[in-house]
Amino acid sequence: MSGGGGVETERWQRSGLGLVALALGGLFLFFFFFSPVSGRSGPGDGLARTAGPGDERGAAGAGGEAGGVLPVATVRVELRAGFEVDERLAGRVVSPRRSALGFERAGRIAAILVDDGERVAAGAELARLDTRELEAQRRELAARVAARSAQLDLARATSGRQRELRRADYASQQRLDEVVANEKALEAQVAADRASLERVDVALELSRLRAPYAAEITARHVDEGTVASPGLVVLSIVETGVRELRIGVPPELADELEIGRRYAVEIDGGGEGRSLRTAASLRRVIATIDAATRTQTAVLALDDAEESTRGAEGERVPIADGALARVRFAREVAAPGAWVPIGALAEAQRGTWAAFAVVPDEAGGERVERRQVEVLHAESDRAYVRGTLRDGDLLVADGLHRLAPGLRVRRSDGRDGPIATPTASSGSSTSSGSSASPSAAAPAPR
Repeated sequence: MSGGGGVETERWQRSGLGLVALALGGLFLFFFFFSPVSGRSGPGDGLARTAGPGDERGAAGAGGEAGGVLPVATVRVELRAGFEVDERLAGRVVSPRRSALGFERAGRIAAILVDDGERVAAGAELARLDTRELEAQRRELAARVAARSAQLDLARATSGRQRELRRADYASQQRLDEVVANEKALEAQVAADRASLERVDVALELSRLRAPYAAEITARHVDEGTVASPGLVVLSIVETGVRELRIGVPPELADELEIGRRYAVEIDGGGEGRSLRTAASLRRVIATIDAATRTQTAVLALDDAEESTRGAEGERVPIADGALARVRFAREVAAPGAWVPIGALAEAQRGTWAAFAVVPDEAGGERVERRQVEVLHAESDRAYVRGTLRDGDLLVADGLHRLAPGLRVRRSDGRDGPIATPTASSGSSTSSGSSASPSAAAPAPR
């Protein structure tokens, strides 16, 4: 009996604990679902955005009830007919001439006199073939020319004597004609032998590979002992002493380039990631559009005619063939609009952009009014926009995440002057054969 009572007591204790846990769970759920949510924040609350209709009423009401006015910095809108874009196009520094050299005649290569990286003057001997057979032929032909020349001298002397005998009527006309004909035949043979000798001299000269211009050896393709066939590439060279720049430009920009105009150039090099700054003059623009890049090639001549330019410390720094370079072109874009700071723009609904203008309100104060804009061009700290802006509008320069249409504000710092006009030192877009792209910190044009 006592054992049954103990079991009953233990059962009641466990039931009591279950009821207590159930009551605590119910209280937790009640406070979770029915507690205030105004303090919660979503993942996008830190972003600058424009408010919707509900937000507008709430912000206006809050401002009216509290009687507070939000201080804001402003910038004055100055409408323009267009804007200037700094296009930075990439290209390569190249030598005007490069050649693959080989022998015009077949033969065994006897010597190669240069190696990779060596520089040679125009006309310098680079390689030669085995010419022993040609030299033997030349000696043979030279001996034949000498023998025929001696025979010719004898024929001319005989011809002279026969003419005198004929005038004295001591020789027949037939004999004189034979002597003259023999003289002419020997003259022809001597001329033929001399032509053969010249042909051998030409072959000997072609057996020596010479530099067509001052150059640097970029590759040595064969070695001594190779039997070269006509056209076999033995050495590759590039011209030294001059460099030019080739870049790809969009067709719409190519039409605006001026032949002879100088442009600023930055060339990779100079050590430790530094860039060399120089200038180049536009020589020509190739009319053909490249099928792969859809660009036209512009050829510029570097101001430094040699292969070096002044570095940051005034020293001469070599410009390597194939070095990457960037050229800055300025072009005008005809599009009405205005420059505004990046901070004056906020992303609106459906991928559009908006700005807030400060306008008078009925109470004699000022409030903000939303203006829809389209970003045409963006740089690191400003953007060129068009939309529902009017000349002279005062736009809130930053802190747009605090604003909603209709909110009462006051200008705090007098920043109501126009934004700075474009300069070469301002943030510029970078392009490689295409239109400029906005900075990563700037809104992308829609």
